[in-house]
Parts: sequence; C-alpha cells; structure tokens
Amino acid sequence: MSTSQTPPAVDPDSAMSRASGAMRAGDLVEALAGYDDALAQLHGVFDPERRGAALFGRGLVHQLAGSRENAFADVVAAFDAWRGGRPAWIAAAIAEIASACEEARPALAPAYWETAGQMALRGGDSRLQGVIAGHLGGLAIEDADVDEARRLWEEAERLARQTADDRTAAAALINLATLDLEAGRVSESARRVAEALSLAPRGPHDAAAARVLTDLAVAEAAGGRTDGALLYLEQALGFGDFPDADSRERVFAALAGDARDRGDLEEARRLGEETLELVRTRGDQTAVAQALCDLGVIALEGGWIDDAQSWFDEALPIARERRIDGLVSAVSRGLADVARAHGDELSALRLAEQAHTASDDPLDRLAAAVTMAAAADSAMRNHEPSIAATGYATAAAAYRDLGREDAAVVCEKALRGAQRAQLPR
Repeated sequence: MSTSQTPPAVDPDSAMSRASGAMRAGDLVEALAGYDDALAQLHGVFDPERRGAALFGRGLVHQLAGSRENAFADVVAAFDAWRGGRPAWIAAAIAEIASACEEARPALAPAYWETAGQMALRGGDSRLQGVIAGHLGGLAIEDADVDEARRLWEEAERLARQTADDRTAAAALINLATLDLEAGRVSESARRVAEALSLAPRGPHDAAAARVLTDLAVAEAAGGRTDGALLYLEQALGFGDFPDADSRERVFAALAGDARDRGDLEEARRLGEETLELVRTRGDQTAVAQALCDLGVIALEGGWIDDAQSWFDEALPIARERRIDGLVSAVSRGLADVARAHGDELSALRLAEQAHTASDDPLDRLAAAVTMAAAADSAMRNHEPSIAATGYATAAAAYRDLGREDAAVVCEKALRGAQRAQLPR
C-alpha cells in the first residue's frame, strides 16, 4: 500500500526571512522563491500585514530584476493589502526590506527607508521613527550631505529619548560627536561621547564610539594633554577589537611626538616602540617604515646611535621599494647624522647628497642642504678641510637652487675658509 506525503507547510515568516537573506546576498531567484512561498501559505488567510510585506518584498525583487510591470503590480497590491494593517507594523516590515535592499541595490534603499519613515509617522511609532531617522542620517553622510545628516541624527536622538530607546539615542550622539570632531569642536564631541556612553555603555555603536574616542585621544596627545589622551585611549581599547586596526598606532605615535617635544626621550622611545610593534602586527609596510624613521630620530636625539642606525637601516629599503621619496630623504638624512656621530664625515656627506636627490619636495631638499652644511662643519672640526670644502660647495649650490641666498653666501664664505685650510703652511 503506497502513501503520498504532503510537503510540510512553510511558515510565512521563515519564508520571508529566507527571501530577505537571499536579497542581501544578491540571489534574486531565491528571494523571489521565498516571497512566493510566503504568499502561497498566506493565500486565503486574513493577514493583511504579512501578506502586504510579502507582496512589497516580491515587488522590490521584480524591480531589482528589471521587471517593472510585475514590480508595480506587487507594490500596488501590497498597499491595498495594508489598508487593513497597522501602520507601525508595516513601517517595520518596509524598514527590514529597505535594509535588505541596501546590499543588492544601494541606490534604491533611501526611497524605501523614507517610505518606512512615513508609515512609522502615520502609525505614531516614535521609536521606529527615531531608528529610521538615524539610518537615513547614515545615508545622508554617504552622500556627503553633512547638514542633512546632522538634522536627521538630532531628530533620531530626540525621538529615541522620548521613547527611552537608549541605544538609538547613544548611536545618534556618537554620530553627532563624529561631525563635531571633524568640524574642530573637540569639547562638544567629548561631551556627546560621554553622554552617549552614560546612556548605553555597550551596543551597536561600539565601533563608532571607539573611533571617536581614538580621535579624541589623538587630539589630546597633539595638544600635549597626555593624561587626557591616555584616558580616551583606555576607553577606546575597552571596546575590544574594533574595525580601525590603526587606531592605537595613531594614538601612540601622537603621544611619542608629545613626549619628544617635552624632552622626555625615554618615554618617547617607549611609545615609539609600542607604535612599531602595532604597525608590524597590522602589516602596513609604509607605516612600519615611518615608525622606524621616527624611532631613529628619537634615538639620535637620545644618543642611542647604534639603535638609530639599526632602525634607519631597516626603514631605507622599505621606503625605496615603496617609492616614498620624502621618507627616503628623511631616512638618508638620519643616516648622515649617524655617520657624523661616528666621525665618518665623507659618508655623512654622501648620504646628505643622496637625501637631496631623493625628493623633489623643497622642504626635503632644504633639510638635506642643512645636513650637508652640518657634515661640512663636522669635517672642519675634525681637520678634514677637503671633505668640508666639498660639503660647503654642494650645500651652497643646493641653497641657491632653493632661493636661499643668505644661506648660500654663508656656505660660500665657509668654503673659502676650507680652501685656505688646505693650502700648505
């Protein structure tokens, strides 16, 4: 005796969830099948809300597939079905579909988000209005419309506070803090961040909060406010492994620069080594070369000559391979200073000339001319007038090429002194 089995019924919510996931993945065939399954299960059932959502979603799939007639028919049918539904529920359904649409066709999403917002307004759902306003603010910033983004995020914060939706309010505050920081309003940005984290210490805004805290730490460090920078950095690191992998590096580099400016070279070196360790982990070779150069400069100033040479020697081939001319020039100047510290003025002069030809930037070339003159001065002090004469002549030509006539004249005067020192007595 044979029996036939009826396929198990598909839950409409599961079918629509499957369709939404497929739409996010760009699988329009599977998305269409999911909405078709949902509508088949809803056939003959009085469920205006879910039936409308399935029709609306299928209409969007048809639109994405280029079938405009089918899309129009489904969307009209969706709004017809929704006449008997709750506007707030419908708004949430459209928001879900808009979110799925962002992956497949970002340009279409704003219109659906705005439709969801209008439905939320009709339904009196202030909480959902706030959520949608926050999302629309993100879309506005993607279009570089900062004023509209600020307006929408302020609206999102207001509505979220009214409905005790602390997470949405915190997210809006963090976004507003980002705009404040970009506009140079550091204290206002810090105030908003503190307010956001008091409302919701954790949530979907974690990564954005960590980024703003890191930027605040950099701003504090750059202003010489080490304690404030470390406090913000500690807060940022409390969020764990957030997307910006270079954040700690930027803070440590800023702190190292501040310590160097204060003359605390031991602390500058420690922070510089922290920076180098972080950028090595990140694998960004350009950042590695820059960190090595910065450490070399700190080591030179601290009298750690062998360490300076080691760091400069490692940085130079990376800078050359990546064709970072300014960095090649800076490292070459550093190595010239190392050579001078070792009493090797000839190598110092050669490296200074190398620094001069490495970059077309006037500031790099000026710094190289200064290093040439310094190498010549060292040669004179060490009773090597022939090397000094070459250095002064080269430096004078470099200064004159840059329009620094006064410096060129000084070098030419020193050159004559070096030439006289070579004459037999």
